[in-house]
Amino acid sequence: KTPSTLRSCVSVYRRPVPSDPYIREISTFATIGSALDGHPGILHGGVVASLLDEAMGVLLTVNHERDHFLAVAKGFAEGESPAGGLGSFTAYLNVRFLRPVRSSASVQVVAWVVRREGRKSFVNAEVRQNVGGGEDDSGEVVVCASGEGLFVVPREGSRL
Repeated sequence: KTPSTLRSCVSVYRRPVPSDPYIREISTFATIGSALDGHPGILHGGVVASLLDEAMGVLLTVNHERDHFLAVAKGFAEGESPAGGLGSFTAYLNVRFLRPVRSSASVQVVAWVVRREGRKSFVNAEVRQNVGGGEDDSGEVVVCASGEGLFVVPREGSRL
């Protein structure tokens, strides 16, 4: 976290009701400096892909922890954190770059669960940015990149 790289970052989501099977969507807000540019004033595409992957991973981590807390509440698990703590791993990440992401600016990365199948989670995300606004950020929010990913929880007892 430096003024020229990732200045600030926070993720938020709506509190789910207990009957929700999982948290469906999370938004991550980040302010990006110019040291991560691929071209002057434009964020490097690899960093954009990393933002998508990380937002998807944060969503799945929050759900992994929630699953554990629900299991503890039902008496099926113990402890403050999930046993093993590994969660899921990215099996694939497909990224579409739709328009440049400006650096020295803020972005919103929205990730949502498309579906869950056993150990697999299919997740999509978008990098959104306000363009055309002045200091009051009165411009329009556009999607600069989108991604779709498959994340897999390792089999019980598997060695990585």
